[in-house]
Amino acid sequence: MKKSVFVCFLLIMVFGWAGMASAALTFDLDFGQDGVYEDYWELQPSEFVFIDLYVSGIPAEANGPIVTNILGLAGMGIDIVYDPSAVEITPGTELKMPKIFGSTDFSTPGHIFMLGQAMPAQDGIYGDDILVGTIEFHCIAPTGITELWLYDSDHGAGFDDWGLFDGTVLDADISGGVLLGRINQTPVPGALLLLGSGLLGLAGVKRKLHS
Repeated sequence: MKKSVFVCFLLIMVFGWAGMASAALTFDLDFGQDGVYEDYWELQPSEFVFIDLYVSGIPAEANGPIVTNILGLAGMGIDIVYDPSAVEITPGTELKMPKIFGSTDFSTPGHIFMLGQAMPAQDGIYGDDILVGTIEFHCIAPTGITELWLYDSDHGAGFDDWGLFDGTVLDADISGGVLLGRINQTPVPGALLLLGSGLLGLAGVKRKLHS
């Protein structure tokens, strides 16, 4: 009897943890807007790519402290951190969730901020595969791998960014940072070929001088 009770307790704990994990916010990138989630992309200098950012795991309600008949996301706020010496965003391309209002863009080199709140008439932002925003990245230097990290807008400080209309706050899912993906800035093959030809030419000249 005791053994069966213990097994039932373990099962409850396992399913409870699974439920908690499934409720966590998850973010995905669609490089090139091709309808496929990726976490890696290659760019050469002067090339650009449009990237769609999606979120999943937003509950309709989570029994928060506020009684309301409005379901879903009441507000959002993110900071996407990247290396501004390798890539840059094209101004005016930071488009955010269509049903989120009331924010101004104050992105700076190395940071893309998207903030806003949902108006009560525009409820129903919950579920999976929800488009958060679109950004255009432009490669400016072949520096290798650039990581794209997502945080809530104040990196875990006192401001509540991701909240439901019932008062539930979801910031803890992302305040420590989420690695969205990587962009590999590679040299232009033609430039590499030209550099190789130049080095071979210098080697030939040096050989002639020694002969």
